[in-house]
Amino acid sequence: MEQVSTIGLDIAKNVFQAHGIDETGEVVVRRQLRRRQVLAFFGRLPSEPLRRLARPEEVAASVVHLLSPAASFITGSEMVIDGGLVAG
Repeated sequence: MEQVSTIGLDIAKNVFQAHGIDETGEVVVRRQLRRRQVLAFFGRLPSEPLRRLARPEEVAASVVHLLSPAASFITGSEMVIDGGLVAG
């Protein structure tokens, strides 16, 4: 797999869309994944600076926050949940 700097995951009930770009913004990954394929897909990506993939509950906590009343004033933002990959 080419060098991926950012992954976007479009979440659906059964089929997910994964889109990955490199540091220049060029699309290097565009995959349709069934639910059972998602963990294996992310397991094949290069390791994160924290030397592990995020646990589902770590990502879920961020999603729950964005869906909560505490985030009602957040608009048009990006939340990077990457274990420090972007920071280097």
